[in-house]
Amino acid sequence: MRRWLLLMAVGIFFGISVNSRADQETTYHLAFLSLDQLPGERVSKFDLHIRSAMIVGFHSIPVGWQINIDNDPSWTTQVSGTAIVGATWLEPSALRPWFLSLLAEPGSRQDATKGINVDGWITLSNGDTTRVIGIMNRNVALVPTPRPSPNRRPTSRVSDKH
Repeated sequence: MRRWLLLMAVGIFFGISVNSRADQETTYHLAFLSLDQLPGERVSKFDLHIRSAMIVGFHSIPVGWQINIDNDPSWTTQVSGTAIVGATWLEPSALRPWFLSLLAEPGSRQDATKGINVDGWITLSNGDTTRVIGIMNRNVALVPTPRPSPNRRPTSRVSDKH
């Protein structure tokens, strides 16, 4: 009887999955709302400073770009990017619907987006002219990423075409 109770207790202990940080780990997609670009201008550089969050992903890293990320342990993140040649300048639409994935600092606030602060600049270029515009919180949107259901198992899909 004791052996059975011990086995049952161990089974229950190992059968329960607990993630104490699940509520704290909220990720967001950062998207640029507007850049006030002029006709023909494209993004050639950017430099962003993000407080109370760290970068956990890019939508895509463009070919011909050098990207630098500094996810400081103090939750003060810097990310910059430079197009190596003009042919790789980005259309401003490449910064939407989302550009970066951010992990909010755990335990900072009930609504973590109010604790995340974004500022910096983006360089827009059009042939021979270059213009630098400032970026502030009002220029970006932070959209929570959907969380997978804990009870839902991943599914694999098989294509009908071979």
